[in-house]
Amino acid sequence: MLQNFLGAYLAHQNLAAFANFPGWSDPDVQAALADLPDDMIPPDLAAGLERATLTAYYTPPPLVEAIMGAVTRLPLAGRKALDIGCGTGRFLRPLAGQGLRRLVGIDNDPLAAAVAADSVPGATIRTTDLKHARLADGTFDLAVGNPPYGGWAIGDIQRPELADLNIRDYCVLRALHALKPGGLAVLLVSHGFLDSKRAQARQLAASLADLLAVRRLPSDLFAGAAVTVDLLVFQRRESPGTGACWVDGDRLTVEEGEATAEVNAWFRERPGDCLGTQGVSSRGERTLLEVRGVVDWAALGRDLAQVLGGLVMPPLTGPVEGRDFGGAEQAAEVGGLLVHAGRIWRREPTADDDDPDMPLAVEVTERLAADGTPRPLNAREHDRLRAIVALGAAAAALVAGERARRGNPGRPAARPAGGLPGLSQAARAAASPGQPAPRAAGPDPGRPAPGPGTGLPAGDQQAPGRAAGL
Repeated sequence: MLQNFLGAYLAHQNLAAFANFPGWSDPDVQAALADLPDDMIPPDLAAGLERATLTAYYTPPPLVEAIMGAVTRLPLAGRKALDIGCGTGRFLRPLAGQGLRRLVGIDNDPLAAAVAADSVPGATIRTTDLKHARLADGTFDLAVGNPPYGGWAIGDIQRPELADLNIRDYCVLRALHALKPGGLAVLLVSHGFLDSKRAQARQLAASLADLLAVRRLPSDLFAGAAVTVDLLVFQRRESPGTGACWVDGDRLTVEEGEATAEVNAWFRERPGDCLGTQGVSSRGERTLLEVRGVVDWAALGRDLAQVLGGLVMPPLTGPVEGRDFGGAEQAAEVGGLLVHAGRIWRREPTADDDDPDMPLAVEVTERLAADGTPRPLNAREHDRLRAIVALGAAAAALVAGERARRGNPGRPAARPAGGLPGLSQAARAAASPGQPAPRAAGPDPGRPAPGPGTGLPAGDQQAPGRAAGL
């Protein structure tokens, strides 16, 4: 099977037939991979597979069916769903027929992502590390999946508060950030998220969302790995929250012989949420938590459906402003500022052109005063800035015309909205000589935010920073 899979991928054939590929960490796949001829895998593909084999523990089909059977009972029509670390699309396929407005999967394994793209109709599959993926905060109604596990840090410089989290915790936090208030995350996460003595990731998660349910699963579910996994259900909150018992409460000690392990306080208060018996095993100098038991998959599905059934999802949102700017003849642009229909806009540098619910630009309604505080643009300043943008666009058109005359077309003078870089420092200074640079409303002087009267829902704003990696 493996040679056929690789051959079909390299020949650019449809890969939907390989939707049940067990994953690179499966022992049989590992053995087949070791037997492949050295020239079978191109070097660029080999590098991606090496990363994937460290983290790609694909979810057993009965567990996917139990989870998604409950999730698909939610009112999903017209909503947006996300799977961070989607693999071949096991969690995405059940969502394909649910009338979702947008379905997004992200994975850095090119073969797995290609299978997902070919086997999940209508899904947008991005083959990239998560830290390089553009995901606007507060834009998804649902996050599902089994994100990768691992102990190495991502180092996302765009999101310094997440920079030193390991890949597992980073993926959980990125999923929670992506949710709208009221949005749900149903994630399979290794037990270290809850059990780690380091509470940083749990504190960050608790500031964003409520942990509604935990089901700790037996440790022998994943082929090629003995790992204890928790099924977690989060709901994103409207406003920042405070700590809870699962963040830094008194931990429960599990003993077996002379070996001990400490687990999250959640299980002190809710021991029945562990679907088996918690014990401890030793591997050399390490002690590992083990859960021993057999899961009744149908009962787990009914249990999860009951948890989800009482929850209220976010309201459906309509079209956003800041996307449709018409053709170049309707919009003049210079230096990241755009004048359209008498209003001034600033491009979002990390906007996702493919997402119809993400604004590509935000309206400029404020400027920074000399003391650094935002002040509303008055009518005179607004007219002056409009004139400067139009003048800059006209000058750019003259330069482009001269270059074309000389056989060097260069860049076009004016373009409709797209995912272009934001306003440069030089352009800000040129936009308002002698005045602090105008900006869109918001607490961060370096970032735009919608001003009063723009009609941009809070959940559709582009958050600072880009995304991090699998």
